[in-house]
Amino acid sequence: MRAIRGLKEFVDHLDDMGELQRISVPVDPRFEIPAVLDQLNSAQAPAVLFEKVKGHAIPVVGNLLGTEKRIALALGVEEGDVIQHLQDNLEKRITPFLVTDENERVTFSLSNDNAIQEILPILTHYAQDSGPFITSAVTSARFPNSDVVGRGLHRIEIRSNTTVGISLVNPPLSDIYEHHKTEGTPMEVAIAVGVDPGILLGTVLKAPKGIDKLANVGGLMGGAVATARANTVDLEIPAFAEIVLEGYIDPKEGEKGGILGEVSGYYMSFPSPSVHITTISLRRDAIYHGLLPFGSEVEQILAFVWGLKIIP
Repeated sequence: MRAIRGLKEFVDHLDDMGELQRISVPVDPRFEIPAVLDQLNSAQAPAVLFEKVKGHAIPVVGNLLGTEKRIALALGVEEGDVIQHLQDNLEKRITPFLVTDENERVTFSLSNDNAIQEILPILTHYAQDSGPFITSAVTSARFPNSDVVGRGLHRIEIRSNTTVGISLVNPPLSDIYEHHKTEGTPMEVAIAVGVDPGILLGTVLKAPKGIDKLANVGGLMGGAVATARANTVDLEIPAFAEIVLEGYIDPKEGEKGGILGEVSGYYMSFPSPSVHITTISLRRDAIYHGLLPFGSEVEQILAFVWGLKIIP
């Protein structure tokens, strides 16, 4: 089993195995990086590290899980054993444990002069998208009247210098949001970008209500997942995340609908609430994970999920 450490360790591992292509020429996060990723719809295409991103000091990695081999590497199993491994370990749960993230981090308190899109190299994927979207983030929020934290992979739309939209159409976060809508209370969230790929895969899978998905990830990976306390909200989040955005949803504000080209091949829009981002923290040598919504990496993740569903 592979110990869960973080995205950067996984990228270095891919580099050592010849599974990573480095691009050193400057590229633009608006359309250009997505266009390169769109050309990688090959069963053997490598992960790509864009070392120089125009307007940003943070590099972008893409097509990270774009092959079955790299899905297996993320889970620490042999290629071809992924579905059997899931079948054998899906019901196993290992409680996450709390650590102090000793990685040196830089923290930004947001204001209108300190914009999200200026700090992070967020991709604008397609011509008719309503703006840049974060598509690889694991978002965390606490279940009402509980110590359990819910997790999910939700698309994040950049709406202003200090706000993002979050599509909450799936549980558990949709259930948590509905509670706060009913009560009219703020909903604290933490959005982690650049987590260990094993955590990202485990977050996509469903979990019983009231169960932290990181406990399921621990069962799948054969070891407890390390968590760390967020800086400004009462949440435990995956430790060693490259980038963390923290803030809150005010359910009284209503919802808007951004447009994103989805995995279906169509532009789609769902009404979604806004998150007021109060702080962003990142590792000093952070990497941003760019996940193309309609590409080989998403196809492999969906194959991972649907392969599990069709087990007899």
